[in-house]
Amino acid sequence: MPVILRLTLYLLTAYALLVTGIYIFQRQLIYFPGASHRDDAMLADSGFSYWPDQQSFLGLISEPHNTAVKGTVIVFHGNGGPAIARRYYADALHPLGYRVILAEYPGYGGRPGKPSQASIVADAISTVTQAQAEYGGPIYLFGESLGSGVVAATLAEAELPVDGIVLITPWDSLLNLVQSRSTLLPTQWLLKDQYDSVKNLQSFNRRVAVAIAENDTVIPGPFSMNLFASIESEKKLWLFKNATHNSWPISAEADWWEQVMSYITE
Repeated sequence: MPVILRLTLYLLTAYALLVTGIYIFQRQLIYFPGASHRDDAMLADSGFSYWPDQQSFLGLISEPHNTAVKGTVIVFHGNGGPAIARRYYADALHPLGYRVILAEYPGYGGRPGKPSQASIVADAISTVTQAQAEYGGPIYLFGESLGSGVVAATLAEAELPVDGIVLITPWDSLLNLVQSRSTLLPTQWLLKDQYDSVKNLQSFNRRVAVAIAENDTVIPGPFSMNLFASIESEKKLWLFKNATHNSWPISAEADWWEQVMSYITE
């Protein structure tokens, strides 16, 4: 066999093995739940508790103190690590009068199951439905990074009593993002969880706030702007100057928290 033909066969075989491996293990490449156990010590120090109960919890809850509750904010967090690492939402939203539920994904933070778009979205529907049954409205959803894709997919799957949403560092679709970085792979055929937020938000008719980090290299600005441009309901954009994907203003003193809540609650 000629050397060139042999080399071509080796390369094709290696490519086929690479594609097969990515297809089989893609969810391990997408989701990063971190430690699989519950961190009760961190929870005890956080002011949160398991919700709706410790045995079969859907997330973590914290109530504002010394102020009337105006509504419930359910947070769908970013990819790396558990919900308990996002206590900054409560620090910012409690003074504004909002109950905060940090939704937890299957396979994250000590919850059983394996993360996938289907399992996470089904779980999110249960979370919103349970919150409405327990507390009534209004209910607002925050999605951060991966969580933005979760929020959009959840709203597309079911009619839910959601009064407004905030999407922080979102993508237009996970497929577009992956394709931009894997031009030699047939990602449109490989990717199981595509989180097409452009499509998923087409029927949503409440206010949408979108926040973008100017120097985001994980989800670069054009992908977020594509989503913002596609939204047909009332919308408003916040641009965090000089911020990266993980350095947007989480401080409770940051003005944008009050601005964004005022916008989606008007």
